[in-house]
Amino acid sequence: MREVREILQAGDTLLLGTDLEKDVATQLLAYNDPAGVTAAFNLNLLARINRELGADFDLSCFRHEARWSDEERRIEMHLRSTRRQRVRFRRRIYG
Repeated sequence: MREVREILQAGDTLLLGTDLEKDVATQLLAYNDPAGVTAAFNLNLLARINRELGADFDLSCFRHEARWSDEERRIEMHLRSTRRQRVRFRRRIYG
């Protein structure tokens, strides 16, 4: 917190959220939600890349996966393509 205090400037605000550790099953259900909200949120990243960088990811071929990492003690989210894809970018990313 001292380091955060040194970084913050007059007028800055810090919002800090905390929560108790949940069991793995509860966390997986939250990130693999039945309504598909998290999956849609993650797929939106590829949709933005398609739109803003002229890429051609086939979004219909991606599946959202939330996994628990014992080593890191966290949920990891992945987008997995169900088939091989060669993606082209029509716009340059840098320069």
